Amino acid sequence: MQSESSECKPEEMNSEDYLFMLYTSGSTGKPKGLAHSTAGYLLYAGITQKYVFDYKQGERFGCVADIGWITGHSYVVYGPLFNGGTTVLFESTPVYPDPGRYWEMVERLKLQHIYLAPTALRMLLKEGRSWVTKYDRSTLRKLGCVGEPLNREAFDWYNVVVGDKKADVVDTWWQTETGGITISPRPSEEGAEILPAMPMRPFFGIKPALVDKNGIELQGNNVMGALCINSCWPGMARTIYGDHQRFIDTYFNPFKGYYFSGDGAVRDKQGYYRITGRMDDVLNVSGHRLGTAEIEDVIVCQVFIQFLMITLTRKLIQETVLLIVWNFDPPFFHEKLHFNLKNKEYFTKTLSITLNKK
Repeated sequence: MQSESSECKPEEMNSEDYLFMLYTSGSTGKPKGLAHSTAGYLLYAGITQKYVFDYKQGERFGCVADIGWITGHSYVVYGPLFNGGTTVLFESTPVYPDPGRYWEMVERLKLQHIYLAPTALRMLLKEGRSWVTKYDRSTLRKLGCVGEPLNREAFDWYNVVVGDKKADVVDTWWQTETGGITISPRPSEEGAEILPAMPMRPFFGIKPALVDKNGIELQGNNVMGALCINSCWPGMARTIYGDHQRFIDTYFNPFKGYYFSGDGAVRDKQGYYRITGRMDDVLNVSGHRLGTAEIEDVIVCQVFIQFLMITLTRKLIQETVLLIVWNFDPPFFHEKLHFNLKNKEYFTKTLSITLNKK
């Protein structure tokens, strides 16, 4: 080793050479080894980190995702380093040694940005605000979120308790396949509104399209359909390694001329996008197609619920959504939850609800 040089000359690569291959989780099918290119992916990770989070030189960026997933690749490693930033590598869980782990880190490292998952937020929300408020979070400018649809209660807690209403909540939507953030409240006009629990605005060069089951693009606002993208962008995956035909069949053949994300979405009356969840994770109840994310958003706003599982039961021709709820509250729980749900117009019109208390 003493005779070896201390210098390592970087290898020159072509722009379309593979930078890395990353397998999806396989939660919705056989895992796919998605291959990303050197120049396109790196460029897209860099510009999204810079403009979505308004990253400035000298700031400290705290993406707490596992480095092995695409979020860790794009916003722990490639994006921040592309912009010459200081990035945080986080290991452990949000609740070890206690539920103040994230916020102690924010105070100690004086982070300007934190980027985490709705699952972690909901877990910390149940632990109470004292674990947050005991630490100084005044350096935070942007509160990022990624992973699955962010429900209203978690958004409000993030905004009010963590950010003291002084930091933008940036609820982002993207995928392993897209390489980086594709829909997000920021960038936007200075001071533009941020609405709860929706990514809202497409990033530069991204042209979202909502498509019906017949492959027809839905025009105008206040519509719901399959979320597709009708454009190309630098960070998009180039292939499924070793199976390019599967790549075409999965993402481009379902709706000809579009990239199909696999998710459903709503474009509201203002033209903003809200993600409803996976298209293959939908409950069909009496002709109504209900995303589990939509149901979860209504249920978890009940502060006395700790855990929830949503499934579907069938009795003869009747289909019923079964909510299995874990809680540790007094006996009035069942009656209170049932009353609250009956008074939700959305549920009374579309769902027959069975509650199993455990």
